[in-house]
Amino acid sequence: MRDLNPKKMRFFYACNVASAKEATDDEYFTVHVTPEPEFSYASFETNIALPCYLQLVKRVLEMFEPQTFICTLVTEIVSFAFFHRF
Repeated sequence: MRDLNPKKMRFFYACNVASAKEATDDEYFTVHVTPEPEFSYASFETNIALPCYLQLVKRVLEMFEPQTFICTLVTEIVSFAFFHRF
């Protein structure tokens, strides 16, 4: 997970905590994982402003290796170019 954003990752502590959230500045990301025998669920949320989210989404998908996924993106119109590259 350090590859997602090393600067932010220093605030992640793996001690039976399902999510990691930075509260020291205006940018954050949250990771939640629910492992289940029948299915597992993982989510990633951030408010980090990027000109294109393609690389971030690719990194998250590489980290979790899902069989299927849903990507919901709420952004300004400037970042909408993401969908043309995915």
